[in-house]
Amino acid sequence: MIVADGFREADLSALIKLLHVEGAEAKPIAPHHGKVNSDKGKDFKVDFMLTTATSVLFDAVFVPGSASTALQKNANALRFAAEAYRHCKPVAIAVDATFIKLSGIETAVGKSFKAGKDYAGEGLIYATDSKFLADNFVEAMKQYRFWAREKQDLPFF
Repeated sequence: MIVADGFREADLSALIKLLHVEGAEAKPIAPHHGKVNSDKGKDFKVDFMLTTATSVLFDAVFVPGSASTALQKNANALRFAAEAYRHCKPVAIAVDATFIKLSGIETAVGKSFKAGKDYAGEGLIYATDSKFLADNFVEAMKQYRFWAREKQDLPFF
């Protein structure tokens, strides 16, 4: 998961519970090493930095709310999500559809994606609701890859 200071803890908490049940885990990736603070003031240890990690090391990408806003101007975060999408992996982005647009993913998805509405299709999940986001993301992870995306034309980032 890609996080930044002030990320929405409710998104992360919902996801971690479901991942634990499935025997999986979340690894925080951030613009800096050390710790990141949630919107509730809780510290979370950063396992990887965006400048040194690559999306090929992970099975999926999750960007919780507020992090999606904070990371809009971070080229490494946008590239990370775009590469995961390009590699047909599940990608979930909470709250802010601008992140999807800036990463180039919106171009590939086309008309089926509407900003402002919860969306889950072909391994791309966008939602403002933490439970919808986590539930659909874990289900997408069970499918592992979404090979139909290989035919999509995603702009180079």
